[in-house]
Amino acid sequence: MHRFLKDLDASEEIVQEVMFKIWVNRETLEISTSIESYLIHGI
Repeated sequence: MHRFLKDLDASEEIVQEVMFKIWVNRETLEISTSIESYLIHGI
């Protein structure tokens, strides 16, 4: 993420937000692709 934004703080914030949303929705979340692909598209 940092590669694209060139802003470490913004990159970390985006990743934290995505991980938080995954955690909050973990019981109903359905991932039909690899977790890597899912995370890349989520960010």
